[in-house]
Amino acid sequence: MHENSSVLEPTGSRSHLAGAGSSADGTRVVQRPQIPDEVLAMCAFDHPDYGDLFTAATPAAEHFSPEQWARAGVSDAAGAAGQFVWRVILGLRLAPVSSPDHIGGWQIADGDATWTSLVASSWCLTANIVIAVAPEEVSAATFIRYDKPPAAFLWPVVAAGHRSAMPRLLHAAVRRLARDQ
Repeated sequence: MHENSSVLEPTGSRSHLAGAGSSADGTRVVQRPQIPDEVLAMCAFDHPDYGDLFTAATPAAEHFSPEQWARAGVSDAAGAAGQFVWRVILGLRLAPVSSPDHIGGWQIADGDATWTSLVASSWCLTANIVIAVAPEEVSAATFIRYDKPPAAFLWPVVAAGHRSAMPRLLHAAVRRLARDQ
């Protein structure tokens, strides 16, 4: 990792519980203060310049695959607002949302029965979302690699909104999949 990497402590985060909260169904979402090595190892690239990790405690976690969780969060919960941020603000080159080999336009890069990794690039950065499923919890990690200098100015502006949105997106994914049980 870069010396100034914010992978272990996201820049601008006021608390490791930023955006934390419980929903009506009792699901609790927290932002983790550090990214465990086993999650960092799932990152699609070496030396991310940014990383964060949010975890939702839910008994439904293992009832669904990481791909199902990713579709519920990235495709469904993020919806049009996510597409706007990713395509317009960040300039990510995403496939059509209907592409079966992609999730919300993000390329499925890697994974197994417990995690999936999605990747997308723009002209100045590469983004990676990792969804990991464990007993009674689902986690979403976001990693950013600055490919060109402007990314170091662009991502921090977007990151605050991203960290604010992640708990809502995880809560929405839990609600969405709970309806499918």
